[in-house]
Amino acid sequence: IEDDDYIVIEGIMDTELDLVNDMSHVNGYIKKKTILYTGTTNIEFGILDLLRAFRKIEGNEYELIICGTGNGDEEIQKSILEDKRITWKGFVSREEVLRLQKEATVLINPRRPDLEFTSYSFPSKTMEYLYSGTPVLMHKLRGIPDEYNPYINWFKSTNIEDISSLIIEVCDWSEQKREDYAIKTKEFIKNKKSVEPQGKKLFDFISSRF
Repeated sequence: IEDDDYIVIEGIMDTELDLVNDMSHVNGYIKKKTILYTGTTNIEFGILDLLRAFRKIEGNEYELIICGTGNGDEEIQKSILEDKRITWKGFVSREEVLRLQKEATVLINPRRPDLEFTSYSFPSKTMEYLYSGTPVLMHKLRGIPDEYNPYINWFKSTNIEDISSLIIEVCDWSEQKREDYAIKTKEFIKNKKSVEPQGKKLFDFISSRF
């Protein structure tokens, strides 16, 4: 369809799920530095990179929580035996996922940018992650529009050391910086990616063709 008009709508966030109805998750919460991943734990989605990067981080104040199942579950279990700071919850309810996302220090998606399928990939959890108000760490996938750049902390590369370094850096953000980030990202999702603005974008596109 390269010779015709088209529009890409990467997702729609239901902001009626008010995930950030208070700021308690950024004010004095951080006793542990909690890295959270929620989603399919398939190896092709980068779960092994996440495990390796976390295990390079020193300090008992750090913990990694993984929610979800997939073909990488056996590797997760092996990592738990070698690093007691890792917790694997398997499949959990949506309510539990949303609670954990609010309470985490950082949210991470290790999906790599150098695989063919990720060229067309906009992980659906991206909007949910951002609307939680918790800092989001990801690789810059080709399927993620540039307008997300101010709201996502991108890894410099796929090197394990770079992933570990960014995790440590963002976990050390001040409370004020975390609060500012939470407000900014929630406003972005609500004003640009919720039902009304995304629906209007599609409506305006269709209307312009008739």
